Amino acid sequence: VHGEPALAAPLDSLSSTSTINPIKTNGNKGLSITAPDINLSEYLYSLHQSHPIADIIRRTLLALNCHESISANLTITSTIPIASGLGSSASVSTAISRSIVKYFDRTLTDSEISDIVYKTEALHIRNIGKLARSASVAFQDGDHTKLGALMTKNHTLLQQLGVSTKQLDKLVNIAIEAGATGAKLSGAGYGGHIIAQVSKQTMPTVVTALKATGANPVTSIIKSHSHD
Repeated sequence: VHGEPALAAPLDSLSSTSTINPIKTNGNKGLSITAPDINLSEYLYSLHQSHPIADIIRRTLLALNCHESISANLTITSTIPIASGLGSSASVSTAISRSIVKYFDRTLTDSEISDIVYKTEALHIRNIGKLARSASVAFQDGDHTKLGALMTKNHTLLQQLGVSTKQLDKLVNIAIEAGATGAKLSGAGYGGHIIAQVSKQTMPTVVTALKATGANPVTSIIKSHSHD
């Protein structure tokens, strides 16, 4: 971890499963995807290319040099808690990639599949980068509503990366329910800090709501300034 050795142990009771069953006819709509754990039921073509599940499917097909449409249903299930820090998204991506390889009776090495999964995981980082650039513009424009919304979207991506915790998610939700325009975890994650976007009017309410949970909020007012 970060250049230092670590001890790893498997959690045999937790797993992700992906299965593909052929469909005789579905109106040439291609691959359908069912993931009950996240309430997803869509066709591949309808998912945005940046969607993690769509991305891992397309990257695997590209690695297999397969360009044909798949008339089948892909079903994904997982017993790994989402946003728990246990690598749920990476596990699901690996299961999907392996099921596609098996469906076409092809072979990819563990290293090749790992590389595909890593690139899909990196997709979250790129999306976070886009949000940060948009947030910079909103900050400079003084668009507090947009800035808050982008912060909340950022937190959602961090949840998907598995670096948030139930306590952090709770604090984010409480801040927003109390009047914050947006909130997200702060720092590298796993800790106990969030940052919330508030106005002078909503600050007291948000502070009171967070204190009621045992949190110790610190407030700061950012003022515009000009250089002579």
